[in-house]
Amino acid sequence: DIKLYEKLDIKTIATLHGPVLRKNPQEYISLYKKWSTKKERIHGKKIVSIFYVTSYKNTKEMAHNIYDGVETHENIITNIYDLMALDEENMLSILEESTGIIIGTPTTNSDAPKPVWDLLSCMMLLEKKGKIGACFGSYGWSGEALEMINARLKALKFRVPFEPQKVKLIPTKNELYESYNFGVSFGKIINGKIMEITL
Repeated sequence: DIKLYEKLDIKTIATLHGPVLRKNPQEYISLYKKWSTKKERIHGKKIVSIFYVTSYKNTKEMAHNIYDGVETHENIITNIYDLMALDEENMLSILEESTGIIIGTPTTNSDAPKPVWDLLSCMMLLEKKGKIGACFGSYGWSGEALEMINARLKALKFRVPFEPQKVKLIPTKNELYESYNFGVSFGKIINGKIMEITL
């Protein structure tokens, strides 16, 4: 029981996987208590959170079309966040309450931007059982970032039912429609209506 740990004078938390926590251990225990008791659903609805970083507004445009697709499902609350405007504390709170997490990133110098990796680092602290992940983004050359993020989601034990949606440079109307369908399909997976999709 978490209450037993609150009574002890703990100096260090040595996690099985991850960093050794020496500073303010009781703060982490309090956060864990908050996360473990927080409800994933609000008024019986599941939450899908879409996070993105954009360089030339292309990934942002995809994000909003994916949002519109997920929003077609009445029992899902969909939120969209620009990672450049979020701090770590807010990231953790949002991630904890979300059943579905979709990450949008461009590829910059063969990698994803730092805010995307910061988000993924926060995920190490979460209970990920039952959470579903996906990623998407625009790229200029080879788009390595998306494969890296997809692999990281799998390594973090998210259920990742389909491959990233990739768009080279500026998305066309057809590609934006595919983004919309990506969101629709993700919503169906959240609701358990389909198990796997190939896009």
